[in-house]
Amino acid sequence: MTKLINVIRRSENTRLVTFRNIRYGESNAALITHLGGRLLFDVTTSVAHSLSDDDAAHVERYSDTGNAADLLASKRVAALIVEGALFSSDAARKVHRKSDRLRLQDVVVQIAYGCNLKCTYCYADEGEYGGGEQVMMSPETAERVVDFAFKNRGSSTLGFAILGGEPLMNQRCLRHFVEYATECGRRDGVEVEFSITTNGIGINDDLVAFFDKYKIAVRLSMDGTKDINDRYRLTSKGSGTYDAVNFKYGAALKASPVKFQVRASFFGEHGDRLLDQARTMVEELGYDDIKMDFIWGVDGTVGEVTQENLDPTLNGIDHLSQWFEQQVLDKNFDWRKFNPYSKYMGRLVQKPVATNIYMAENKGELVAGGSILENSGVECGAGINVVSVSASGEIYTCHRTEGNPKFKMGDIFEGVDASFIEYWSDNWRLTHPDADCSRCWARFVCLGGCPAFGVYKKDNPMQNDRVRCQLRRQFIANSIILHSKLEQRCEQAAGSEEQLVAP
Repeated sequence: MTKLINVIRRSENTRLVTFRNIRYGESNAALITHLGGRLLFDVTTSVAHSLSDDDAAHVERYSDTGNAADLLASKRVAALIVEGALFSSDAARKVHRKSDRLRLQDVVVQIAYGCNLKCTYCYADEGEYGGGEQVMMSPETAERVVDFAFKNRGSSTLGFAILGGEPLMNQRCLRHFVEYATECGRRDGVEVEFSITTNGIGINDDLVAFFDKYKIAVRLSMDGTKDINDRYRLTSKGSGTYDAVNFKYGAALKASPVKFQVRASFFGEHGDRLLDQARTMVEELGYDDIKMDFIWGVDGTVGEVTQENLDPTLNGIDHLSQWFEQQVLDKNFDWRKFNPYSKYMGRLVQKPVATNIYMAENKGELVAGGSILENSGVECGAGINVVSVSASGEIYTCHRTEGNPKFKMGDIFEGVDASFIEYWSDNWRLTHPDADCSRCWARFVCLGGCPAFGVYKKDNPMQNDRVRCQLRRQFIANSIILHSKLEQRCEQAAGSEEQLVAP
């Protein structure tokens, strides 16, 4: 660990991981350079091939000259191309199946438009989503949300992500909603899953028992180090929340059987301190399941990553990744419990295609469903597989677009405007000309990213933001490196076992 820290200190202003997009024919790959060597990542197969320095030099020369002879001068690269393991057609991963209706797998439920904190970077305007006043979902509306979700489900399971504002401000509705949805699941033979994202304020033994009884997965919001958290996550009186959230409410969750995760925001202003935040959460506070992401919002949002602070933030991602690699390889930290690495590495393991069709039973009838990739190549399934319902029952493409009338799909009383279904079904972000994803080497790991960010920045869900794309690619490149090292370890272990059993 000491050696790793010294490497990081020497490299504070140096990019530890770089990559180049390599196009050959109609396909492409990424040449990834890191402290341990060079990888050539094939887009179509999502497989990373280790290269010698000589082979990598041939690839770089080809990238500069465009002369195929320079590329094929590498016998290893030439052999991989002949085998179809490199620069093969990705047509098989570009099958896009249209949908003529909602096929819900998850529903975001905003049971409280209001919050008891005043976080400076809140994309939801202190939980009110631009409405200017608090609105609490009624139990009657909650039942209509559940009925709508069951009517439009596209899977044998149905997930409800309970958000706000702060959902614990509306506990009466929360309890009724969960109990009603559970009963509907029993009635229809549907497996119902719940999660709740909360700042934790007010968690007590009674709530913990409720979470445990209904197997509600909890996401506890906090932002890593005390100084960073208490700069952004404030009470209504302007004081910090770090101590209360971690040493009272977080401690109550840690002491319980409830499945919970810490949800942390990272900031462009502190892009060089991502490692500090992660080490605080894991090594000091003892959290072992973490979701991290950069803040969201319109231009000018406090703490956002901008072109001006992008470089130190990309370096911060590399330093964080080096530490995380050490945690996984040397301390057996479960990579599936640290997002976004878990998201990207999961796709490297599964190598998902664009249509993962299943059959689901609905009232005794088998109906076709699809994976979260079916609607537009975006990773979340917004607008087809996932929708968000406001405290008053309005339906939006996702919780990030709530309050934006252009992305209001309808409501739970009258239903959804069919034109939205047609839009999301006809537009596939991985090939849409506005998105510019089709030439990106990370497209089948990224899956186009979040369309809501295009809404924030350009009022167009099919457009990308350069800064956001670079952040994602840096995380993806580091995830590929770690995934490759884990594969090598497995291969070496398998080889050792073969030697042990050899006659």
